[in-house]
Amino acid sequence: MTRSNRVPINYRGDIEHIYVDLKNISPVTGSFNIRFLPQEQWRTSNCFGGTIAVPNRFVLSIQIDAAVGDMEIKLSYNPARPPVAFKVFRYKLENLLEQNNLFLTVIEQNLIFSVCLNGEVLEDVTPYLSSRDVAGSSSPNKLIILQKNILESMFGKEWFLTANKMTMRHPAYYRWKLCNELSNTALTPGHLSQIPELAHMLLDNSVILECSYGDIDKNIFGDLATYGSPRVIQRIRTEIVDADKYRDIMLELAYAAWHISYGHRVIPTDAEGTADLEIRIQNHNLPIFAECKRIKRETNDNRFRKVIDTANRQIKNSADGNDCYGLLIIDISDRIAETSTSSGNNKEINNTKHLIESLLKNHYTSISAVLLMWDEFTISNPIPNVNPVFLVRRSLPIMHPNASSPIPKSSIIFKYGNTVSFKIYWQPSNKGL
Repeated sequence: MTRSNRVPINYRGDIEHIYVDLKNISPVTGSFNIRFLPQEQWRTSNCFGGTIAVPNRFVLSIQIDAAVGDMEIKLSYNPARPPVAFKVFRYKLENLLEQNNLFLTVIEQNLIFSVCLNGEVLEDVTPYLSSRDVAGSSSPNKLIILQKNILESMFGKEWFLTANKMTMRHPAYYRWKLCNELSNTALTPGHLSQIPELAHMLLDNSVILECSYGDIDKNIFGDLATYGSPRVIQRIRTEIVDADKYRDIMLELAYAAWHISYGHRVIPTDAEGTADLEIRIQNHNLPIFAECKRIKRETNDNRFRKVIDTANRQIKNSADGNDCYGLLIIDISDRIAETSTSSGNNKEINNTKHLIESLLKNHYTSISAVLLMWDEFTISNPIPNVNPVFLVRRSLPIMHPNASSPIPKSSIIFKYGNTVSFKIYWQPSNKGL
């Protein structure tokens, strides 16, 4: 459809910008009347092209994908930064009218609670939790050169040039070699098997940029020394070059980076026997002590008990007798396949969830919640020679039913997730390698 010239919008006074993206709803012509509940302080205005600027704090973005019947809604403080709230709702195409009434219920200022379209409450089909783009380019070669620069800034160029056997099996070394290969050649279908690793590099490098307080948009490394104390930085630099510890340290940095991206205060800890991170969030009356653990593919279910027991002790040590929120982040990526459509993945996730719930039931009360996380990779082919690529870092919260300090269910803590997305424009194989 051609976007309506006028999109009448009702809005609350605390909404700063409203953006309605109608480009994907070609079967529909018409406009949207958007209202926020509760109904106090409504004002009415018209806007052209779907964008309106009004006083105060939020940016609202709505995108409708008629191909799958999804309506994606985001609330942000700044359209250039990750959303503070993200929801996906399922609608029926026949329910879209020439004049559409959309009611959004927003609670605690930024939590999207429900959506009603033309009198029908929409089904919440948010894929576990929120995600955000951390990279994107229609010219991947330029992006690959920038990624190589990030690796060399983090590890040191000399580390790659004087590689030994240990270095050569390190994920960062493989990615650096991949950058060398792809930076001067056109991507062809022959590179398809390397695309998942490229996506993982983009996501890990975005973590490095956040923790070094670099420039995410320009892919420029900052200064890692700004992340924590000298002792913390020394530990990170020692462990990150170890092929066996790399993914463990990246898990810790990834969770820290997500909070940094939202402007939360992150304090990496350097005391033995304590949680990995102390996190301070505005409107949370207690500090969050977070411990990050990774479950490897070959380990059995008894490993979960050991991980939870250790984390409970470390969180208690960090609190030192004071009240706090205790959070355990468990990465189960190794135990599931990286696809977003596998029913086996859902079964593994559900089994893990039930196992953790049974372990938390009567014990480990210093842990307020466990946050399961895993990566899902997808690549699609909507038109010939162009493939959108997505690597989604998902999460699923598991609340402790009897925690000493229960985390509010509306907490932003539970919105953890990232997405790296980009498009690949393949060259015919005879023009490539």
